[in-house]
Amino acid sequence: MLFRSLFWRLDPVAAARLDGVATTARTKPFVARQAAFAALIADACGNDTVVLGTAFDDRHRPDTQAILGRMTNWLPVVLRYDAGRPFVDWLRDAHRRVFDTLAHGDLPFAAIDAKLRAAGLPAPETAITFMLSREQEDRRFAGLVIEDRRFHVATMPRGCLVYVDAKRPDNCQVRFNADRYDRAAMAGLMDRYVRLLEAAAQAPQAPIGELVQAAGALPMRWRMTRWVRRARRALRRPRTAEPITR
Repeated sequence: MLFRSLFWRLDPVAAARLDGVATTARTKPFVARQAAFAALIADACGNDTVVLGTAFDDRHRPDTQAILGRMTNWLPVVLRYDAGRPFVDWLRDAHRRVFDTLAHGDLPFAAIDAKLRAAGLPAPETAITFMLSREQEDRRFAGLVIEDRRFHVATMPRGCLVYVDAKRPDNCQVRFNADRYDRAAMAGLMDRYVRLLEAAAQAPQAPIGELVQAAGALPMRWRMTRWVRRARRALRRPRTAEPITR
């Protein structure tokens, strides 16, 4: 498998304006960025239901506060896209879905997966994970300054992993499996995503569908890559009399 990463950045003025829109919707800046990405994927796939994986911090219980080590739980967030909803209302919908999921997130997803498999039910698959990066502000200790810099992580995502860095916008990135996604198409998708964020920050009362369309057309290579993947899967199957269709 081949791993690739691309960095993306939202203009600071647009980012501050988008954060204000999130405050108006009584949600978090991260949710605003996640909701916009979900809308973009819904438009790209022609599907009004989008599932994005999200890593939640499990330290909200008092008995976990003193435990050392990483404590996160990956959960699927299901969002139902309505192109006619104003963006600010779409944020409120996304906020409810995200925090409803968090309220039921104490059970590790691996345990849910095992229960489903034991019952003979298909395990949910999520191709895209959207998550908040760790805080990277400078830390001081005994006269030393520990500084985090722009980083590349060589882990291989199952599909596509979008990071939002709340402290260093130049470190926002998308990591993806290059065997599944075309690099040029992914770059085009992220460029369109940034334009969508800028448009939403400028006109949050506009219907989300209009903002998605204003962000630009779906890159042709993205459509071709999806078709090529389907064709390759079909060619691996035993031959039948049925033709391969789009």
